[in-house]
Amino acid sequence: LFFPSNMVNRVSSNLLLNLCFQSCSFYPYSDTSYKGERLSYHGIYFAVEKIGEIAHIEDLHPHSFRHTYATDLLLLGVDPSHARKLTGHQSEKAFRRYTLRSEQEAAIAAYYRAIGEEAE
Repeated sequence: LFFPSNMVNRVSSNLLLNLCFQSCSFYPYSDTSYKGERLSYHGIYFAVEKIGEIAHIEDLHPHSFRHTYATDLLLLGVDPSHARKLTGHQSEKAFRRYTLRSEQEAAIAAYYRAIGEEAE
């Protein structure tokens, strides 16, 4: 999931904290000092979906963050086997879908180096 800079400004960590723990209607407790159990998968899914709705980001789901994290690790040059472990992927085949963008970026950079220009 690519976040344009204007979206990053809208979905800051402060906004996420406020949305998740204080001001949103999906938070079931008025007492913000409540320390209950961990959110279930469905609770997290609902919270992230609600945050996307408030921030005007269509189709925002928890898995989008995993995908973005994996792609960013690879674009930063982290070894794919390490990135796979950091993202919790058991299968090399399942992780492969995240390597495509980094491979494309590397190919573009190699092309520009070969012709003696800098990538934009």
